[in-house]
Amino acid sequence: MTDGFACDDALTRFRAFAGDVEGSLPEDGFARLISFYKEVPALQVADHADADMLLYQWGTYRWFPEDPFFEISLTRQVIYPDGEDQEIFQLALVYRFTPEPALDALGRGSEWCPSQDAVPNLRAFLDRSDALSLAMARTPAKVDLTWSRQ
Repeated sequence: MTDGFACDDALTRFRAFAGDVEGSLPEDGFARLISFYKEVPALQVADHADADMLLYQWGTYRWFPEDPFFEISLTRQVIYPDGEDQEIFQLALVYRFTPEPALDALGRGSEWCPSQDAVPNLRAFLDRSDALSLAMARTPAKVDLTWSRQ
């Protein structure tokens, strides 16, 4: 395990750890984010079980003013103890694809990975994911990596 990351250097630390994920395909980018989750701890997180988790999501979304995209994403959600309601930050790796009937037919969904012990379950879920399988057969129109407060 390597040194952890603080809230103000999460994106820099992930880029140093994972390299150019914006140029990767989803399976590879997700593998890098999962490795980062397992190997680089978030520092000074809130003191409860769900303070550092992964979230896999898929579906067709329209984020105005952009046209709709089919998205698959893997997000590391970290909760810090600051503030009245605590502060939730997300390191999100999002692959966007031009919508088409086969992708739209998948609907929307999500799967949480609540702890490092549950990573094998998430990997098994990804292996069975129709959304990931269909996305891997296509070229992303856009890939975004962000660290933001929710």
